[in-house]
Amino acid sequence: MQQRFAVATTEICKSRCIAIVGLSANIDLLGLRHAFTVIEAGIGAKMSWLAGFPTETAEDFYQTLDLMLQLIRENPQCSLTPLGIYTPYPGTELYEICKNDFGMQFPEALEGWAEYQWQKNNNVYLPHGDFRLLTKLNVASRFFDVKLFERFGQQRLKLPIMALYYTYGKLIRWRVQKRFFDLMPEVRILNWLQDYYISSTHKKYQTLRDKRLHEAACG
Repeated sequence: MQQRFAVATTEICKSRCIAIVGLSANIDLLGLRHAFTVIEAGIGAKMSWLAGFPTETAEDFYQTLDLMLQLIRENPQCSLTPLGIYTPYPGTELYEICKNDFGMQFPEALEGWAEYQWQKNNNVYLPHGDFRLLTKLNVASRFFDVKLFERFGQQRLKLPIMALYYTYGKLIRWRVQKRFFDLMPEVRILNWLQDYYISSTHKKYQTLRDKRLHEAACG
């Protein structure tokens, strides 16, 4: 049977964050946990996460990580994305607020937006310590869900990739529990490994695509 997923974007905002954009919301975290621990009819939950909104604090980031780990423990079938870093995009209320109230500057040309991605932290309104912490937590949260590694691990690299997950994943959970991310020199190495993997995979499919286009043109 083909597996089906219900996709949910889980953005944990405190009331002060919600008030910034003039929204009214009733965020029931207990209900959220219950919703994703009940799996019926072969439907698994797939949840995406964001942090780094204006006025969020380091403790807010940690509470989001705690919830992510709790959900994956209670429902191993669910899938988690890493903790994405919020980007204020043009056309949204928060974009104008970040620009006018927090002095955030944005690219004028389309090419400049290539640097605004879920794993890149451009939110200068965050205090320096929180800014650095969120960048580290983005990397750490990539080791929360084993299915991410199982799904994208190339067969010839499967063993070292899974060994990395199980070994480093234990350290990451300890870091979250102890709130200890002051010393994390491995961030640069992990980001380099990710970029290398993405680049090599992209080149592989680009080569395959070019080959098929060439064959189609010649055939």
